[in-house]
Amino acid sequence: MRLISGVSEMVLSVDPTPAIAEVYEGRLAMDAFADEAGYSRNMFLDEDQIDTLAAVLVALNGVPDSTRTRAALAHFRGMIEDNRSFWSEVMEETDNEREWLPNPAQQSVFGVEVTEELATSWQDVLAEMEQVFNGEVLVPFWRVQQPFDAETGVGINIESLLTDPGDLNVALMIQGSAFAPHLERGQLSQLESMDRFMTMTRGDGLLFALWFN
Repeated sequence: MRLISGVSEMVLSVDPTPAIAEVYEGRLAMDAFADEAGYSRNMFLDEDQIDTLAAVLVALNGVPDSTRTRAALAHFRGMIEDNRSFWSEVMEETDNEREWLPNPAQQSVFGVEVTEELATSWQDVLAEMEQVFNGEVLVPFWRVQQPFDAETGVGINIESLLTDPGDLNVALMIQGSAFAPHLERGQLSQLESMDRFMTMTRGDGLLFALWFN
């Protein structure tokens, strides 16, 4: 629930109503001319897909509601705390009956084995995520030249980004200016724990992460 709540807050931090209205009104105007001319409007992509993409891009152009992004940050942190507490209780179970999420001594109803190594690796992932959300480690910034596996360097402080977000203009995010106010020098996240977890799950790490959460 925490993950869903966090993602929901991020979505709600951007008001799509004006963008949807602008795109919809423009489509009505174009449809009127298209019907009159009698030509096909399906030249490149599906019209609904184009309209949706346009609405998303226009909606992102601006500063999101920081109250919502801060709430999302709190949910993401709470997700980690709740998950740790949950796993602590899971590891103490001794029965083996219809287990949705088993500990290493149990069997899942899905027939998927959760080894001691995999359970420990997931705790490492949680610790790494916590450091990112607390701003203790930074997400490497692509525009700054530094070794790929550098332990320290310039990166984005995610806590700062979600606490005081800037313009989400897609062009500025791609170019990097949207993240400039949140750049710092410090320890960089290596994502080593997630890499190990992905290896253990044979590339299905995201599915396991949703299951474990």
